[in-house]
Parts: sequence; C-alpha cells; structure tokens
Amino acid sequence: MLNLLKQQFASVGKNQDATDLLTEDLVLVEQRVEPAKRAAQVIHKKLAGCLQSQQGLDVEKRTKKLPLMMLSVSMAESFKDFDGESPMRKVLEMCCFMQTLLAKTLADFEVQLEKEVLEPLNKLSEEDLPEILRNKKLFAKLTTDWQTARNRSQASSGPQAKQDGLREEVEEAWRKLESIKDQYSADLYHFASKEESYATYFIRLLELQAEYHKNSLGCLEKNITELKENHNQSAPRLRNLSGQVYGVPLLSHLQNSNRQIAAPIQECVHMLLHRGLREEGLFRLAAAASVVKRLKVQLEQWKHRPQRV
Repeated sequence: MLNLLKQQFASVGKNQDATDLLTEDLVLVEQRVEPAKRAAQVIHKKLAGCLQSQQGLDVEKRTKKLPLMMLSVSMAESFKDFDGESPMRKVLEMCCFMQTLLAKTLADFEVQLEKEVLEPLNKLSEEDLPEILRNKKLFAKLTTDWQTARNRSQASSGPQAKQDGLREEVEEAWRKLESIKDQYSADLYHFASKEESYATYFIRLLELQAEYHKNSLGCLEKNITELKENHNQSAPRLRNLSGQVYGVPLLSHLQNSNRQIAAPIQECVHMLLHRGLREEGLFRLAAAASVVKRLKVQLEQWKHRPQRV
C-alpha cells in the first residue's frame, strides 16, 4: 500500500499545498469562492442599509413606518385647518393621497427586495459559502497531516514495528484526506454549477428597482395631471372673483374687471383728488416697501367694484 501511495504522489513535493491535489478547473473555481463570499456579505449589508423601513415587517406595518407615510400624515393634519373651498386644502389633500400611494409602492418594493435578493445573499454569504470554506480549511489541514506522516515514514530507519506503525499512520492520513477531498471537490463543482444563478440575484435587484421607479413615476404622472386639471379649472373662477391686477396684460385686466381704467391708476387718482392736497411730501418721500407690498396684495384680492364716476 505504501509503495502505491509513493507512486501516486511521487510528484508532490514536501512544501506543496492542498490545491496541488485538485484538478486545474477546480483550482480556478476555488479562487472564486472567497471573493463571492465577500461580495455577497458586503452588498447585503449596504443594500440592507438602503431600506427605509425595518426588515422582517409585512407590507402594512412597513408602510406605516416609512418617512413618506409620516409626510402623508402631516399633510392630512395640515389641511384640516383650511376651509373646504381653499385651493391649498385641495392640493394638500391630493398630495396626501399621493404620498400614501408612494409609501405603499415603496413598501411593496422593499418586501420583494428582501425576499428575492437580501435573503438569498445572506444565505449565500453566511451558510453556503462558509461551509465550502470550512471544508477547504479541513482539506488543507489533512493534506499537511498526510504529508507530515509520509515524510516521517520515508525518513524512518528504525525497527520494523516502528516502520509498520508509520505506514499505518500514512494510510490513515490518506483515507481521511481522500474523504475530505471528495467532499470539497463536490462542493466546488456545486458552486461552479450555481455561480450563474448567484449572479442573477443582482440582475433581479435591477429589475425590482426598475419596476419600483416605473410604478412610482406612473402614479405621480397620473395624479399630477389630474391635480393640475382640477387646479386650473378652479383658478379662473378665483381670479374673476378677485379681479387679478398684477401679472396679466392690461387689456385682460380691464376686460375681466369690466373697467376702462386700470384699478391701481384709478385708485391713485381718486386718492390724489380727495387727500393729495393735504399730504405733505407726497411726491418727495418714497413709501416703505412693506406698505407698497401690502397695497398690491389688497388690490389683487379686491373684489369687483363699480368704477368711480
């Protein structure tokens, strides 16, 4: 038996490591295991850090804890103070509804991401690949044990009983090495056969992201269009009530307010006729900016008034 072992491993030097007992294709596969473990571990950690809610929650509980849902709740509380005809209330109501939809869409995305990407990556980095690496370590140790026993047997020149004992030690070391080598080789072949499926975890990540952004964009575009239509329909009615003065063509202002003279000019002339002669420094002292701003706002909000005769 010892002669057979010597013939099989005559080319194995004293300082050669465990990989010398593997075929070239398995050596190549072996070099990918540790990088795969590191990649899965790091990406799982960073990807989990991108989640906006706690892992392990269902969609309903996750939605409630998302920042978007907190924003929706704040909007709902804010519009309660407005009257039912307020444009801001109507816009806030729609925004509140949209934030809730976006939060639900995000929660659905995170649940899928956790199930289809995070959990497989965690299993890969914490269970599957560590088992292969443990067998690799054991394979290296048993290779060293076998080489050590073989070297002692080759160097022995003592009694026959001692040589027989060393020969048995070599045989036992080889049996253990052969057993773990078979297991380790099977692990490496299994990893090689599954490596392409492991790569699809990252493709699935991109697919889920694309689907999430598409759904979010669709929700926003649909509801923003509806919001603008409703807002534009109410805006002319409000402008007609107030008689918009600034920011519109002069002709539009005159037509909408049923005037022949622009409201600011008419009011200024009216003031000059009634109070101008008693105001000291009327054309010498500039009015404060806050006063001018307040007067402009008052004119914007002024309801239709009959023209002064």
